[in-house]
Amino acid sequence: MSLPRFTYSYEIKDFIGILKALGIKDAFNETQADFTGIIDRQYINNNLYVDTAIHKTKIELMESGTKAAAVTFFGIKANGMIPNDFETVDITFNKPFIYLIRDKITKEILFFGMVNEPNLWKGSTCDN
Repeated sequence: MSLPRFTYSYEIKDFIGILKALGIKDAFNETQADFTGIIDRQYINNNLYVDTAIHKTKIELMESGTKAAAVTFFGIKANGMIPNDFETVDITFNKPFIYLIRDKITKEILFFGMVNEPNLWKGSTCDN
């Protein structure tokens, strides 16, 4: 028995159209979508809704084994983000630092990282 080596990638171009055809319609409608619980309602005027949907797959078969991956991405859009009361503070990060992004409600850490040399990016900062 023999099996050829191959790599196959696939992307669904009209994923929103497919999901609508399956009956999922409100999620893509700016006025009918209901994603209560995703974001604290004090920060937005209008509903959140899905404006982007991408699905990709890849499989690679070779002598050493098989690798496969799939990803589905949904881009959520909100109209009229309005922050609550906020205060502006100027901070310059010019020494090594760590950072994390944590969910406000569950306290789960979503991202964690370290910047050892913040001055490497001189001239390309996140200044407003």
